[in-house]
Amino acid sequence: MSNGGAAFFAGKGISNDGQKASIAGSIAAAHFIRSIAPVYGVPVVLHTDHCAKKLLPWLDGMMDADEAFFKANGIPLFSSHMIDLSEDPVDYNIQTTAKYLARAAPWKQWLEMEIGITGGEEDVSAQPKLSFLLFQELKAQCCSRNNQLT
Repeated sequence: MSNGGAAFFAGKGISNDGQKASIAGSIAAAHFIRSIAPVYGVPVVLHTDHCAKKLLPWLDGMMDADEAFFKANGIPLFSSHMIDLSEDPVDYNIQTTAKYLARAAPWKQWLEMEIGITGGEEDVSAQPKLSFLLFQELKAQCCSRNNQLT
């Protein structure tokens, strides 16, 4: 679920100041999906996508709901979240994501991390120089991560 999709689910009548509509919409959508899935006889996997730095209040609100749902049901409301701090410095990205991972770990919730230039098709086709930069970025990320893990 995207931030924009979550706000859309909440409806146009709710302001998204402070991510209010995105938080409410994502939580409402997750509850709807969890309540209708048994009727269809399908498992539920709920993943949020590309939470950039400016959207971290959205993630905080969803994780509050995850925690409450976990206390009541033994599983988090969302199966996983994705933090996309790829536009931020690598050290900030790793430190911030580690804090969220520490919060999610007791619920056995997955946390996806996007870091640096990922080299997606849209990146390379839009800017051909990114092919070269991708390998430079990967080298820097590996060095940074190794230094922080030791």
